[in-house]
Amino acid sequence: MATRSLATGDTRALALRGSRKLAEKFRDANAFGYAPGARTGIVLVDIDDKKYGIERVEEEFGTTPVVIKTPGGHHLAYRHRGESRRIRPYPDKPIDIIGGGYVVAPPSRVAKGEYEIVRGSLQDLKNLPPLAKFLDGIRWSKMREGDGRYVAMRHACQREVRYVDSYEDLADWATTHNQDFASPLSDVEVQHAVDWAWTVQQEGRNWAGQSQRITVEAASLKLVMSGGPDAVFLLMDLKAHHWGHKRFVIATRAMVDRYGLGFTRLRRARDALAELGIIKLIDRATPTRPATYAWA
Repeated sequence: MATRSLATGDTRALALRGSRKLAEKFRDANAFGYAPGARTGIVLVDIDDKKYGIERVEEEFGTTPVVIKTPGGHHLAYRHRGESRRIRPYPDKPIDIIGGGYVVAPPSRVAKGEYEIVRGSLQDLKNLPPLAKFLDGIRWSKMREGDGRYVAMRHACQREVRYVDSYEDLADWATTHNQDFASPLSDVEVQHAVDWAWTVQQEGRNWAGQSQRITVEAASLKLVMSGGPDAVFLLMDLKAHHWGHKRFVIATRAMVDRYGLGFTRLRRARDALAELGIIKLIDRATPTRPATYAWA
């Protein structure tokens, strides 16, 4: 699999035609791989310690019909529902969550050993259960006001809405997982997140897990001259998360941590948007609450 397209993460190479060409090119290869994630519909719990039992993982994440033995442990397969690639999400457990990138597939043979399906078959991949554990809860347990809780809830609802049968199911899911925050959102904020996710799903605009579509008007290109690329980046971020909202907050601390711009650069970008009349300040920030803005 040491081709340029695979090494750079181009999953198009793993479509049927691309996979066939790879198989023809490397007829003598002893190993091959695949890409967990949205395209394959698979997420793996990767156990990196042979002494760490499968039963312990299934008690936490649910039982799965497909288990793969690896040279260093096991892969437990589940249905992908937007999970990303998380290496050691639990510091005290020798497991990774593989919802992206590439992994070696059975029956590959590598220097360290073999990959073998020890439970189930390829046919069972069509009926995988989802992970029973809400992984965002790991991060949410540290989030309080000003840490981007509402945006996190909206993103989670945007992913979850694809798998529920009704608006009520989504609302129930959001209300339950709102308690994972160190400081839960208000009922109104949860409802807004649910309403938004349900609306974009019904209108065919739910791009969760895909490349986000953002429109920037030609007039906004003057930001490059007056506000610099940081202002353009901030505008696209605000449009992706808050377009159509009457009010929204710019949680400076959370955005600095998320994007690494630094407080000075982020404030300059925010002020450039305000000076150009793109956004306007509604309520100033307080020691306990970020500033509130509206589209101007």
